[in-house]
Amino acid sequence: LSFPANVYSALSIVHRGALRDPASGQLTTWATFSGAMTRPVRRELVGEPEITTVLFRPGGAARMARVASHELTNAWVDAQHILSPAEHLEISERVAEQPTIARQIMVIEQLLLRRLDRYALSTGTQPLSALLGPVGFGLGRLKVADLARRAGISERQLNRRVMDALGIGPKMLLRLARVQESVRIVRELQTQRGQRSLAQLARDAGFSDVSHMTKELQ
Repeated sequence: LSFPANVYSALSIVHRGALRDPASGQLTTWATFSGAMTRPVRRELVGEPEITTVLFRPGGAARMARVASHELTNAWVDAQHILSPAEHLEISERVAEQPTIARQIMVIEQLLLRRLDRYALSTGTQPLSALLGPVGFGLGRLKVADLARRAGISERQLNRRVMDALGIGPKMLLRLARVQESVRIVRELQTQRGQRSLAQLARDAGFSDVSHMTKELQ
């Protein structure tokens, strides 16, 4: 099982079976938080795992977990080190007791919303997303200077804010955005063959040319 490089963060819960790190041979704990991944991550399936993954906006898992974003970058952190004993019990026991996947998701959602509400009340920090604005799929086409201008701050301030919020710098953020955009476009092209050339695909994803895209995707 391969998890691609991406800017998102996540909470992954393994209800049955397990995931194993092929590099170390260690089993992944039943619930883990992860942040931005600057490289693909592979996990081996043990048994027939049933996994629920909650995806957060970039930096969202760190804000919810109340840890520095860099602590989750390229890492899978045991949820037991982040959740309170009561929250840990709520996920490990209450989720397992639910008769349907929909009910399991509801329990997880309620717990996460409570944590997010407490975070919102305890800090006045403006989310990075509010500074950058709705850049959407066009993020990969921008330069660091463009992001700084959108946010109304200097590039140095932007670097600090992005690093604090996401655990990666703005250059890596744009690089991952281009990679994700190219993957999205390739998937679209699988149902629209011949509509766009490879060179056009590279330009649409924000790369300078095909060789630039090929290098980034390797």
